[in-house]
Amino acid sequence: MADVRLIPVKLNNRQDPLRLGGFEDARNPVVTTLVTAQNVDIDDNSLVTRRSGRTRVYTGTPHSFWVYPQDKGVAYFVEGSQLKRLNANYSTTTVATLRSNRPLCYTEINNEIVASNGTDLGWLSGLAFTSFVGGGGDTFSTAMPAGQYIAFDYGDGAFLSARESVIYRSKPYNAETRDIRYSEFPMDGYIRMLACVEDGWWVATDKHVSFVQRDGGDGFTFVHISDNVPPDGAFEAGWEDGEDTQRRYVTWVSADGFCVGHAGGKYENISPDTALPTGSSGKLISRTHNGISQYIAVIHNPEGSDKFTAPSLNVNTISV
Repeated sequence: MADVRLIPVKLNNRQDPLRLGGFEDARNPVVTTLVTAQNVDIDDNSLVTRRSGRTRVYTGTPHSFWVYPQDKGVAYFVEGSQLKRLNANYSTTTVATLRSNRPLCYTEINNEIVASNGTDLGWLSGLAFTSFVGGGGDTFSTAMPAGQYIAFDYGDGAFLSARESVIYRSKPYNAETRDIRYSEFPMDGYIRMLACVEDGWWVATDKHVSFVQRDGGDGFTFVHISDNVPPDGAFEAGWEDGEDTQRRYVTWVSADGFCVGHAGGKYENISPDTALPTGSSGKLISRTHNGISQYIAVIHNPEGSDKFTAPSLNVNTISV
């Protein structure tokens, strides 16, 4: 009998494992699909290598780690309500004592950093954290509230803050101040994802994923995308190279797999064969490792997934 060769091309945990025992050509038995892969990387040439380990460089209880995209040597995190900067030698410097130890969210506005945790909201620069003031100017102006997630809409120069189930929108080019008449956008549940692309906002609540598209004026159109939502915080937003220029994107994880959203509400599932569990919260990061572009998701309190479930067999018992 010919040797069975394993040439993994992809991971498919929605497939019946028993199907791996069948071959198109018995004279050349090749298995190209894995139903589980643990601590390994598969590159574009179908080469499987053991995933490298990690070395702990900081001991403590840190969270909300973030690296400034414009300067890879600048990184921040939170520990025990203290906002800290991680230095190049892995020592730390305390920047500020926050009023809450909740997860801290960061975003860029014209190469400046804004950070918020739902209680604290301010500008972050070097070793200084300066709280927003905002408001004033006229009867309808008030300060922007701190949110659990924040984003900057490059399309109209507005700063967004998701506080509980409402998205607050600042005045254009005035991140600290909003107009109370036009700045509140209620969603149908607690907001667990907020990110901006060229012409709108990608939003996820605990009920659905949606796209809020600007119409070029003062109007917005709400588009439902999926009922499979990401764990709280399990998303990443940024820039990627397009055909002629850079474009905005947001990536999140859900029971659908790894999902990507672009301008115009364009939605793509880049891992249709991979089922992921739901969870209470999570994180998603991207990296390039040995020339391989990867997304890495960490999901807290994972529960189930859409992995293959064999069809049930109905048995009718007849008594004679």
